[in-house]
Amino acid sequence: MIRINLLPVRTSRRLEAVKQELILGGIGISLLAILCGVFFMFQSAQANELRRANSRLQEDLDNLRLIVARVDEVEKINDELRRKLSVIGNLQASKTGPVHMLDELSAATPEKLYVTIVNEEAGRLRLAGNAASNEVISQFLINLEKTNWFEDVYLISIDQVQVNEYDLKNFEVSARVVVPSVTKEPATEQE
Repeated sequence: MIRINLLPVRTSRRLEAVKQELILGGIGISLLAILCGVFFMFQSAQANELRRANSRLQEDLDNLRLIVARVDEVEKINDELRRKLSVIGNLQASKTGPVHMLDELSAATPEKLYVTIVNEEAGRLRLAGNAASNEVISQFLINLEKTNWFEDVYLISIDQVQVNEYDLKNFEVSARVVVPSVTKEPATEQE
């Protein structure tokens, strides 16, 4: 069949131009849609990777929290052990303390003085006894002050008494008992 174009040439060219523009516009919109799809897929892939990295970091954070909790627990146990060891050390020091205190008291006691009462309560020591003179009592107080076991040594009273026809000085002394800290000296190498 023969085709006859009855439309004017201009109109037919316009229609051809509109068809081409529509085709080009469709192609452009299709390319734009494809580009948007590719961009969306790229962004989705990045977001998924970031989510995976975030979940890995969250797992690591949870693991670290568990480790920190264990470390805190171990530190509490260590603190408790240190406290118990300190108590044991204090008990051992106080166990040998009375022996050392009496030894220091004996060493500080001069001739011509004897102690009749030794009473220790709550770290305070009360001593009473007799001496030949005030000078002997003074020397006793000085000797007590020089030791590491007695502090705040005070003379409470001195009275004149007669025992078996001897004139003696009856005295009373107060002091605070201090257990000196024992420091361990480092061991030296034997050559």
